[in-house]
Amino acid sequence: LESHPQIDSELPVQVYLLGFKSSSIDIECKAYTLITQYDPYMELRQAILFAVYQMIRQANAAMPFPVTEVHIIQNT
Repeated sequence: LESHPQIDSELPVQVYLLGFKSSSIDIECKAYTLITQYDPYMELRQAILFAVYQMIRQANAAMPFPVTEVHIIQNT
């Protein structure tokens, strides 16, 4: 994030581990953008999130996704 041209390099980039939940590890990333328009901001946000996802995959890690099982019992 610190080297991205649309992130304000004069302000700190902060990353915090917020906690562990049943199907997630919650991490917060804070950075200030130089973008002031909504649509370009959302494009930057999407690009950053995709880059984080790619880093997770390159580390041979996986994203946790909750799974629900449904068992159907037939009464005869």
